[in-house]
Amino acid sequence: MRVEQIKKIIPNPVKKIIKDKINKSVVSVDESKVSNEVNENSSDKSGIELQHLIEKQKLKRKENKNFDIRATYVEHLGKPLKKQIIVIGSNGGSFSGTTISKFAEIINNKEMDVIVALDKLTDPFPYAKIRTVKKYSIDFVKALAQSRIVLTQGLLPYYFQMRDGQDVVNTLDEVNEQIENIVWPLQTPGVRLQHSILQSTELIGLPGVNIIEILRTLGIDRIYQGKIVENYNLSMHFEENVKKEGKKFPLKTPYAVRKYTKDHSTLNILLIHLEKSKSLNISTTLKRIISQETEKLVLIDVAPHIHKQLYKDAFLKEYIIGINRNIEPYLKNVTELYTDSLGYSSLFTNIEVKLFNYLDNDTYSLEDVNPLRIMEHTSRLINDKKNILMYGGGFYNNGITSSVLNLSNYLDYEKYNLIIIEKGEFKSSDKDNIQKLSPKATVIQRFGVSVFDEQEQAIHEMITLKSGYENWMEKINPFNQYRREIKRMTGLSSFDYAVDFGGYSSYYEALILSVKAQKHTIFLHNDMWEETKRFVDGQFIMQDTLMRIFKLYQFFDCYVSVSEEVMKQNQIKLSDYTDKNKFFTVNNLINKFDIQKKRFDPNIAMIQYWNENYYITYDSENDTSIDSGTFLAPSNGKFTFVMAGRLSPEKGHKKMIDAVKLVQDNSNVEFEVLVLGEGPLKEELNKYSLIQGVSHIVKFVGQVANPYYYFDHSDAFLMTSDHEGQPMVLLEAASMGLPILATDIPGNRSVVSKFGGELVENTVEGLQEAMRNTIENPLDLKKPDFDIDQYNEVSYQVLEKTVLGE
Repeated sequence: MRVEQIKKIIPNPVKKIIKDKINKSVVSVDESKVSNEVNENSSDKSGIELQHLIEKQKLKRKENKNFDIRATYVEHLGKPLKKQIIVIGSNGGSFSGTTISKFAEIINNKEMDVIVALDKLTDPFPYAKIRTVKKYSIDFVKALAQSRIVLTQGLLPYYFQMRDGQDVVNTLDEVNEQIENIVWPLQTPGVRLQHSILQSTELIGLPGVNIIEILRTLGIDRIYQGKIVENYNLSMHFEENVKKEGKKFPLKTPYAVRKYTKDHSTLNILLIHLEKSKSLNISTTLKRIISQETEKLVLIDVAPHIHKQLYKDAFLKEYIIGINRNIEPYLKNVTELYTDSLGYSSLFTNIEVKLFNYLDNDTYSLEDVNPLRIMEHTSRLINDKKNILMYGGGFYNNGITSSVLNLSNYLDYEKYNLIIIEKGEFKSSDKDNIQKLSPKATVIQRFGVSVFDEQEQAIHEMITLKSGYENWMEKINPFNQYRREIKRMTGLSSFDYAVDFGGYSSYYEALILSVKAQKHTIFLHNDMWEETKRFVDGQFIMQDTLMRIFKLYQFFDCYVSVSEEVMKQNQIKLSDYTDKNKFFTVNNLINKFDIQKKRFDPNIAMIQYWNENYYITYDSENDTSIDSGTFLAPSNGKFTFVMAGRLSPEKGHKKMIDAVKLVQDNSNVEFEVLVLGEGPLKEELNKYSLIQGVSHIVKFVGQVANPYYYFDHSDAFLMTSDHEGQPMVLLEAASMGLPILATDIPGNRSVVSKFGGELVENTVEGLQEAMRNTIENPLDLKKPDFDIDQYNEVSYQVLEKTVLGE
């Protein structure tokens, strides 16, 4: 479309912004971008805001090197790929034999310009016709964006995103050094490894390197789509690719070899090869081996992280292959091998091999072994399942987290891959929660910040922090920049289904909407309009955030509420932002096995201290205490209500406290309310219960790992919320047969009207009357009638039909 054709559509203040950018592709089709020009005389508010943000980002770019690097990278993604290869040196400037061999293979078959990225520009590389750039410099960034082939030894910068038509070959050397220290959920080093591998089109592993296990450790074995080369025959490839073209690849000779060949006509090598030494006490063992060998040349070839330490030893230094030298030209001369990697021995035939075994007392033993006989193998992982991309909501302590965990553990992984995008690190309760996901789910953690240029950053801030999405942005198509982010995170640009399960983040909402998928769905876990009225410390804390989120609703194919009653409320109240024909109901799933396991937990015991009961966790088999905290437990001889949920305004805790005050004043029956959970109102509610004189009745227990044990030892469940979606805790209480008192609101009604319980007027008076009747007539309580298996089966069928249907 030409500029003249859209003059009447786009507001005047942004005409100049997009004037020269319409239909100019940057990364994918129709990825238009705003220009640097803005009409300063415009009176349009959005145009003025955009102008201000762009100028702000321009200034930021001048002052912030990292932002300049990101913006430069984005700008060069829009330029054609060049017939060139960039080879990235490891920290310290070294290049492994695998890297040199693969480089030689590529350059022998294709005429390409060669760029080598180094920590120091003086570091050597065994090829004459090269251009060197300093790693992470602007020149490096430009080359990385435009090189047809990228050859890395493991790590890639956070801003890197594999382009269409770009090959990224990864020799995994740096990955092998770090992978043993990686645990899940990933911390920053692991997130970087995850990103680097997902952006690689080919993974190369020497014998002994288990690439599949690396993928499993990083949680991406179900979605990696590149080529996998296992048991790479380095000796053979080096001979064919490098040594036969020796003049093209002038390798430097190690000092020890030069010294030995002065006095010996035949090169006879005893090679010590170390990849994973756990203790530097091995130096004593190495010195003993060297001192006992009188005829052969002893060479020590070690991984970089070991090299740094052993090279400090003046004696060993003479035998160690230097950081910028290679053993590979001399593999044919090796007649004896000492190694801590049995797989490495497969590179040799008819030689003696001794295996280092690490002992507990920081010493090593040597074991005679036969060389392995394993063949090089190339493969690709087969993924014939439907891919679901989902944002899980951050995995904080709330009902959304319970719901997504239950879904992950119920999903049919024979048919689907569940790929959850999340933040970079998990640190507290969210770290505990995400570990409850099904082990078959894939979690991609975000590495670094978003990679945008100035204009994109300005648009991003408008969508996520300022006024939100505006209709004039359609011609700029901001979703293209978010699609690029998805590919940077996952290595993929299209999925079968895209689901915003969290529903409270415009950033992740935009990410989910950006992907190419058959269907885009957002879950509305509550009466969303009522959520805008959440009032804390004199502010409507959710209003601005939700209004930005509402503006993006127009792009979804499905709006899923978790109960029929709440769906109707959302359909009416959100009519200005939605299509009424796209509303559906999918009930939350329940984790039956988790409930059954925890409600009868044998490792929880009750103790009494100062007339209060407490729960502690202990090892029932060994009868010893486990230090996991002490929590208030139900009292003896009192009627116990239990509540569970976030301490936030919509849960109606103040109303509950007022009702308890009235019950206390009008009844002689002893009772208590145990409140499970944490939240922003914790301190305020504690103070309020003191003021009202009911702190001995209303007891704030805190966040507990096992709420079901409380449910099983309480008399009734109390729910006092002002608005809800479909409360997970009500479903869980009902599934355990716990009598329910709940305020008569749509979300609560969706559970109680179906499965049993008592709905009470949503006022202080209505609540106090129901509570007083309950504690004075406990025999009248009726237990819910709830079949978990039948409920889950129906809910899952609806989920498949609604969210995962064609």
